[in-house]
Amino acid sequence: MCETIHAVAAGSPAPHDGALSRLLRDVINKVAGIHFTSSDELHPLDALFEQRRIVAELDALQAGLDALKRLQAETATELDALLPAILDKAFRGEL
Repeated sequence: MCETIHAVAAGSPAPHDGALSRLLRDVINKVAGIHFTSSDELHPLDALFEQRRIVAELDALQAGLDALKRLQAETATELDALLPAILDKAFRGEL
């Protein structure tokens, strides 16, 4: 059982073993104070390399989102300046 836990901790997929699930549930209950009901299931984590790939993808998406937010702020500033400029030209008869 300990070998299985060490293998899972090292990134190997966890087997769908009821005894291992119960053991992990008990450890989580004692260590983290998270209590599971009998209907809750523990799902195996993806391998460590897959978790890292997902994190890298989420980081890239976050960087793109940050760039879009900056662009939106710049555009909003330009639009805020546009209306007064148009009104100014309209009142001077330049439109």
